[in-house]
Amino acid sequence: MSDKCNEGFYKEAENSEHSLTFKNIELHENNKNKINYKQFYRSLADNLKSRMLNFTSSHVSSSSDTSNKYAEFIQLLEVLNPQKWPLEVDILYGERAIKQLSNIFKINERESVRGFREYIDNKSVIPDNLKPLTRAVNTLVVSTAEC
Repeated sequence: MSDKCNEGFYKEAENSEHSLTFKNIELHENNKNKINYKQFYRSLADNLKSRMLNFTSSHVSSSSDTSNKYAEFIQLLEVLNPQKWPLEVDILYGERAIKQLSNIFKINERESVRGFREYIDNKSVIPDNLKPLTRAVNTLVVSTAEC
Protein backbone atom coordinates (compact mmCIF):
# COMPACT_ATOMS: atom_id res chain seq x y z
CA MET A 1 0.00 0.00 0.00
CA SER A 2 1.42 3.45 -0.86
CA ASP A 3 2.22 6.14 1.71
CA LYS A 4 -0.77 8.21 0.54
CA CYS A 5 -3.13 5.42 1.60
CA ASN A 6 -1.70 5.50 5.14
CA GLU A 7 -2.90 9.07 5.66
CA GLY A 8 -6.22 10.31 6.99
CA PHE A 9 -8.98 7.85 7.81
CA TYR A 10 -6.83 4.79 7.21
CA LYS A 11 -4.30 5.99 9.77
CA GLU A 12 -7.11 6.79 12.22
CA ALA A 13 -8.56 3.29 11.80
CA GLU A 14 -5.14 1.72 12.21
CA ASN A 15 -4.52 3.70 15.42
CA SER A 16 -7.95 2.74 16.74
CA GLU A 17 -7.22 -0.92 16.08
CA HIS A 18 -3.98 -0.76 18.04
CA SER A 19 -5.35 1.28 20.97
CA LEU A 20 -8.76 -0.45 20.99
CA THR A 21 -10.47 2.96 21.25
CA PHE A 22 -12.33 5.02 18.68
CA LYS A 23 -13.39 8.59 19.50
CA ASN A 24 -13.07 7.83 23.23
CA ILE A 25 -15.16 4.65 22.95
CA GLU A 26 -13.57 1.41 24.10
CA LEU A 27 -13.48 -1.31 21.46
CA HIS A 28 -13.61 -5.03 22.19
CA GLU A 29 -12.27 -7.93 20.18
CA ASN A 30 -14.90 -10.05 18.50
CA ASN A 31 -13.62 -13.33 17.13
CA LYS A 32 -17.04 -14.38 15.80
CA ASN A 33 -17.56 -11.56 13.29
CA LYS A 34 -14.21 -10.98 11.63
CA ILE A 35 -14.25 -8.86 8.49
CA ASN A 36 -13.41 -10.70 5.30
CA TYR A 37 -10.93 -8.12 3.98
CA LYS A 38 -10.89 -9.46 0.43
CA GLN A 39 -14.68 -9.26 0.25
CA PHE A 40 -14.68 -5.83 1.92
CA TYR A 41 -12.19 -4.30 -0.54
CA ARG A 42 -13.87 -5.95 -3.53
CA SER A 43 -17.23 -4.51 -2.41
CA LEU A 44 -15.64 -1.10 -1.82
CA ALA A 45 -14.09 -1.12 -5.29
CA ASP A 46 -17.38 -2.21 -6.88
CA ASN A 47 -19.28 0.55 -5.09
CA LEU A 48 -16.76 3.19 -6.13
CA LYS A 49 -16.85 1.92 -9.70
CA SER A 50 -20.65 2.12 -9.77
CA ARG A 51 -20.45 5.78 -8.70
CA MET A 52 -17.97 6.73 -11.39
CA LEU A 53 -19.07 8.40 -14.58
CA ASN A 54 -20.58 5.88 -16.91
CA PHE A 55 -20.26 6.49 -20.62
CA THR A 56 -22.39 3.56 -21.66
CA SER A 57 -26.14 3.78 -22.00
CA SER A 58 -28.58 1.43 -20.33
CA HIS A 59 -28.77 -0.62 -23.52
CA VAL A 60 -25.75 -2.27 -25.08
CA SER A 61 -23.32 0.24 -26.50
CA SER A 62 -20.38 -0.30 -28.82
CA SER A 63 -16.91 0.22 -27.46
CA SER A 64 -16.18 2.86 -30.12
CA ASP A 65 -19.28 4.80 -29.00
CA THR A 66 -18.00 4.66 -25.40
CA SER A 67 -14.54 5.76 -26.55
CA ASN A 68 -16.06 8.70 -28.43
CA LYS A 69 -18.09 9.78 -25.39
CA TYR A 70 -15.00 9.53 -23.20
CA ALA A 71 -12.96 11.57 -25.70
CA GLU A 72 -15.70 14.23 -25.80
CA PHE A 73 -15.74 14.35 -22.00
CA ILE A 74 -11.95 14.81 -21.86
CA GLN A 75 -12.27 17.60 -24.40
CA LEU A 76 -14.84 19.33 -22.16
CA LEU A 77 -12.42 19.10 -19.23
CA GLU A 78 -9.62 20.74 -21.23
CA VAL A 79 -11.54 24.03 -21.12
CA LEU A 80 -10.56 24.29 -17.45
CA ASN A 81 -6.85 24.15 -18.33
CA PRO A 82 -5.52 27.62 -19.30
CA GLN A 83 -2.57 25.98 -21.09
CA LYS A 84 -5.06 24.53 -23.60
CA TRP A 85 -6.75 27.87 -24.31
CA PRO A 86 -6.25 29.64 -27.65
CA LEU A 87 -4.07 32.75 -27.65
CA GLU A 88 -7.09 34.98 -28.24
CA VAL A 89 -9.94 34.00 -25.90
CA ASP A 90 -13.31 35.63 -26.59
CA ILE A 91 -15.99 36.22 -23.94
CA LEU A 92 -17.98 33.11 -24.91
CA TYR A 93 -14.98 30.77 -24.98
CA GLY A 94 -15.70 27.58 -23.08
CA GLU A 95 -19.26 28.50 -22.10
CA ARG A 96 -20.82 25.45 -23.79
CA ALA A 97 -18.30 23.11 -22.16
CA ILE A 98 -18.79 24.68 -18.71
CA LYS A 99 -22.57 24.32 -19.08
CA GLN A 100 -22.23 20.68 -20.08
CA LEU A 101 -19.83 19.91 -17.22
CA SER A 102 -22.12 21.69 -14.78
CA ASN A 103 -25.01 19.52 -15.94
CA ILE A 104 -22.94 16.34 -15.70
CA PHE A 105 -21.91 17.13 -12.13
CA LYS A 106 -25.25 18.68 -11.12
CA ILE A 107 -23.69 22.04 -10.29
CA ASN A 108 -25.22 25.49 -10.73
CA GLU A 109 -24.65 26.23 -14.40
CA ARG A 110 -25.04 30.01 -14.25
CA GLU A 111 -22.60 30.41 -11.34
CA SER A 112 -20.07 28.13 -13.02
CA VAL A 113 -20.21 30.17 -16.25
CA ARG A 114 -19.79 33.42 -14.27
CA GLY A 115 -16.84 31.94 -12.41
CA PHE A 116 -15.28 30.71 -15.63
CA ARG A 117 -15.52 34.19 -17.18
CA GLU A 118 -13.72 35.59 -14.13
CA TYR A 119 -11.15 32.81 -14.44
CA ILE A 120 -10.49 33.78 -18.06
CA ASP A 121 -9.73 37.33 -16.87
CA ASN A 122 -7.45 36.18 -14.03
CA LYS A 123 -5.98 32.70 -14.52
CA SER A 124 -4.00 32.84 -11.29
CA VAL A 125 -7.04 32.52 -9.00
CA ILE A 126 -10.00 30.15 -9.32
CA PRO A 127 -13.10 32.20 -8.42
CA ASP A 128 -15.35 30.92 -5.63
CA ASN A 129 -18.29 30.33 -7.98
CA LEU A 130 -16.14 28.06 -10.20
CA LYS A 131 -14.75 26.05 -7.27
CA PRO A 132 -17.67 23.59 -7.00
CA LEU A 133 -17.04 22.53 -10.61
CA THR A 134 -13.26 22.32 -10.21
CA ARG A 135 -13.71 20.31 -6.99
CA ALA A 136 -15.99 17.88 -8.79
CA VAL A 137 -13.48 17.49 -11.62
CA ASN A 138 -10.58 17.04 -9.19
CA THR A 139 -12.57 14.38 -7.38
CA LEU A 140 -12.59 12.33 -10.57
CA VAL A 141 -8.85 12.16 -10.58
CA VAL A 142 -8.72 11.08 -6.94
CA SER A 143 -11.58 8.62 -7.37
CA THR A 144 -9.99 6.89 -10.32
CA ALA A 145 -6.42 6.86 -8.99
CA GLU A 146 -5.07 3.61 -7.64
CA CYS A 147 -3.94 3.64 -4.07
